[in-house]
Amino acid sequence: MTDRVELRLRGRMLEKFVGRAIREGIAFQTVERTGPGEMRLAASEKDAGRIMAMAEEYGMETCVIGAAGKPYVRERLRERGSLALGILMGVLLVVSFTSRIWRVEAVSLDGAADRDTLEAVQRSAQEWGARPGILRMHVDREQLAADLQAMWPEMTHVSVRLSGVFLRVEVASEERAPGVYDSSDVRDLFASRDAIVVYAEPLAGKAAVKAGDTVRRGQVLIKGEERIGDEEVRRIRALGKVIGRVWFSAECTLPTTETLRVRTGRRSVSSEIRLGRWAWMIARGEEYPCQETETEMLPVGGLFLPVRIVRTVRWEAEEIVSPLNREQLMAEGEAWALEMARAKLPDGAEESACWVDFTEKNGMIIARATIEAQMNIAADRSELTGVLNE
Repeated sequence: MTDRVELRLRGRMLEKFVGRAIREGIAFQTVERTGPGEMRLAASEKDAGRIMAMAEEYGMETCVIGAAGKPYVRERLRERGSLALGILMGVLLVVSFTSRIWRVEAVSLDGAADRDTLEAVQRSAQEWGARPGILRMHVDREQLAADLQAMWPEMTHVSVRLSGVFLRVEVASEERAPGVYDSSDVRDLFASRDAIVVYAEPLAGKAAVKAGDTVRRGQVLIKGEERIGDEEVRRIRALGKVIGRVWFSAECTLPTTETLRVRTGRRSVSSEIRLGRWAWMIARGEEYPCQETETEMLPVGGLFLPVRIVRTVRWEAEEIVSPLNREQLMAEGEAWALEMARAKLPDGAEESACWVDFTEKNGMIIARATIEAQMNIAADRSELTGVLNE
């Protein structure tokens, strides 16, 4: 568990103070100047105590503004004596919950099993004892898989996997025999995308395009026909591939400026006393149209009287528009645009070239990436319908 205490330090010659503390062997986790004469420091609980002692010695103002890890846990336990018991009860409940199986499901590894089959496998697993609520240690995975395999002999693979509170039965069916070419099942092959043809390789049928042709999506590439005489042609099932050059583009838009909030140095302080849900205002500070707020909790009472003083400091701030590094922006835009363009490449496409163009409009840099790839663009009508609906 990380031991971390955050402090606010105010005074003069803060950098010298930090240098002196380092020479004294104090290790800082973070050091950040937050304003004129003010720093925010983070260190371990032990080093934070030494820093506060040194600050008091040199007449500097310091206070704790946050804690994490062991100091935070101790403070919460000190404020709420029942928290430890609640944490223990929660851990026991989590252990009790996660030591059991609460969901049983069946999945198909090859996608061959339909929903009804998977539901039947799931019911069978529950009948063999894998019911929701059973202890994980009472599940014999190998025996359950063997029983299900005997019940479902058409399955070539059955395994049982435990993952958290899930019991998953994984099944696979026999591989289907590959389709047999049937010349009577006539079809043509069409262009699935706009492209420039690199080469056409018809295995059955007649090529309707040649290398260098520009084709539009839906255009016939290989005709399903063959000549059986001088003037007689018959329709067949076209087979083959047509490799084409295709392009995929994506844009990334980045702002050329960022808005920073900078403190002006003016501040106001409000204080109130809180007891449970009740609050009484002691002092009310000024509020600014643009401000940053910091709140401190100062305990006054003990465990049995949880009275606190809540101190709220409001810093006046102003927003400044600052230009961003153009070279860094262009590098980021190029990387993001190329990544998005490459994500559009379908399976089987091989990238052959890429480039990025930049434009600027209305304070935004627009990076447009283009990927050139080569892929098989020949598809039958059913595949073409899916592409056209993309």
